[in-house]
Amino acid sequence: MKLEIQARDIQIMKFVFACRVVSYSQIIRRHFPKTHEVVARRRIRGLADNGYFKISVLEIYGKAIRVVQPLPAIWPLIREKWPLVVDTPHFKSESLEHDVRMAEVFVRLEKLKCFRSFFTENLLQSSSALTEDPRFRDLAKIQSDGAMSVEDSKGNLRVFGIEYELNKKSPEGYRQKLIEYYLARGIDGVIYV
Repeated sequence: MKLEIQARDIQIMKFVFACRVVSYSQIIRRHFPKTHEVVARRRIRGLADNGYFKISVLEIYGKAIRVVQPLPAIWPLIREKWPLVVDTPHFKSESLEHDVRMAEVFVRLEKLKCFRSFFTENLLQSSSALTEDPRFRDLAKIQSDGAMSVEDSKGNLRVFGIEYELNKKSPEGYRQKLIEYYLARGIDGVIYV
């Protein structure tokens, strides 16, 4: 059955594309806060059945969860819906678990009072506007997991790189990553999770 795409569906598609992998729970909490969970799950399934998402099961903390990944069919619907040019879209995740956990970090950060914007790694890699912007260029180059802007107590905009580590690195690996952030221009700091 062909779905009539609603404004909320577009927002869900943008969220899933930006994060590359999100859980049902993250979509429901973010886009269906006052809707019965069964209705929300049915809508997500409908979007998948219409070829917009791939649904799979992932084990996190010993618990199986349903995750959603974007399919290229969403692109014609969301291509023009960004506040910046997103001209090289990427759909495939290199690590489902990393990306779904990073999506949770994003969902929590956007609730901060000082929060202004967040560009995920996928947006940093998919937008020539971000790769050319002096504030975000170095974050795109070092493949940061995200770029968050916040407003400080004086009303100034601050940009932070976000780095999420799922697996332990060697001391040299951490050292190299921290050096890359230290040398990055346009940012005020890094939040390492």
